[in-house]
Amino acid sequence: IGYGAAKLVAQLASEDEAQQLVGQFVEVPFRDSTETVQNKVDAFFDAVTTMRVLLKSESTLQTIGFFTMILMLIRIINATAVHPRTGVLIGTIWHGLNDIWHFAILFMLVFVFSSMVSSWSFGTRPEFEDLQTSM
Repeated sequence: IGYGAAKLVAQLASEDEAQQLVGQFVEVPFRDSTETVQNKVDAFFDAVTTMRVLLKSESTLQTIGFFTMILMLIRIINATAVHPRTGVLIGTIWHGLNDIWHFAILFMLVFVFSSMVSSWSFGTRPEFEDLQTSM
């Protein structure tokens, strides 16, 4: 409920914030020859700072929403464990979770190592030029 309220408040305020932000960028006196360059740069970077703050708050809100959804999914899975047939499936997953976790760690290690080797071996090709693209 708290996430929904925060998201609603952010959604309702977004139009005013966007208009204010665009207004800050538009009001930077780039063509005014009486203004010093430092004043123009300060006005521009004040607008950039405002934009970064708004983007950071939106990113934080999205992260909170993501983890809320994950927790809700876990609760739904646990709630379905009451049914006899789905309970067997859920119990199997919970008992195998430790093995799945260790498999994921081993898989990621092998995957990253393979990406490093491919980037080192075939680095002249665009699809292997760095570690991120070779993954």
